Amino acid sequence: MAYEIGTLCTKSNGRDAGLWCVIVDLPKDGYALVDGQTRRRTVNIAHIIPSDKKVKLKKGASHSEVAAVLKALKIEVHERKPKKATERPLKQRRLKKAEAKRESKKVDKAAKKVEAKKQAEAKKAAKAAAKAAPVAKAVPATKAATADKTAPAAKVASAEKQPAPAASASPKVDKPAAKPATKPSK
Repeated sequence: MAYEIGTLCTKSNGRDAGLWCVIVDLPKDGYALVDGQTRRRTVNIAHIIPSDKKVKLKKGASHSEVAAVLKALKIEVHERKPKKATERPLKQRRLKKAEAKRESKKVDKAAKKVEAKKQAEAKKAAKAAAKAAPVAKAVPATKAATADKTAPAAKVASAEKQPAPAASASPKVDKPAAKPATKPSK
């Protein structure tokens, strides 16, 4: 049994079992590229049964060339139409999650833009207020007492430095001390 390019074979295993094929190429040891009534694919040579017939084909012949040779031998070859590649449909659960994710991204982007605009407006307002209001310089206490004009500014400056009164806190309850952790005995 010789496995050469152009040898007419039948498939013995797989879903193409019993169909005629021709060896088109021998890509590596123990494998053959076949085409004909079968699907064009690389198969193990243990899964094909060679016949005594040989056809004249060049290495790597196309499907149309193989079909023409087999028609001359009165072996019918079905022409296959290639399938159009389509996008794999998502499961409904994943589809809903994907839509929800897209919507949340849109909402997040819109919220970020609004927040950025608010921050920019706040900065502009702060700059405008800083330019409009004169800056009061802190005057030492000894000079503030002698100068009548600086006395109100010193009071304002000292008022700014004083911390705000603390909020009323709930009375603290003394908790008993926690018992020291003991190791469990075995």
